[in-house]
Formats: sequence, structure tokens, C-alpha cells
Amino acid sequence: MKIPDIAEHQAIKLFTKEYGDNIVTRYKKFQEELKELDEVFQECFVTGIMTPDLHKHLLDEFSDVQGTFTHL
Repeated sequence: MKIPDIAEHQAIKLFTKEYGDNIVTRYKKFQEELKELDEVFQECFVTGIMTPDLHKHLLDEFSDVQGTFTHL
């Protein structure tokens, strides 16, 4: 899910609507985002190259991790 630049309280409302208020559901989503971030890092380590696309993907995944952590 791609979310626009919004205030933290708006993001929390959006995440609650999308993933509920159950701590287990929230934690599973957080784990999913951490896995996706790790996959991007692994790609960086394997290639040893940080392309502009890879850099953008990395920033997107960090943003997702931050959002799901805040929601958790």
C-alpha cells in the first residue's frame, strides 16, 4: 500500500482502517515490511551497486517500516 505524505495521526487512522487495531495483525504487517526492507538490502549487498532505482526502493521500504512501526 502506497500512502501519500500525510501527518502521523492521519497515517495511523489509515493503517488502522487498512490493517485493523489488533496487535497481532499489526505486528504481522510490520514483519512483512521488515522482510521487504531486508530483500532490498540483500540486493544491494549482492550487486554492490546502489542505482537510483534501488535507492528509491530502499527509501520506500524504510518509509513502510516506519509507518508500520508507528502503527504498531
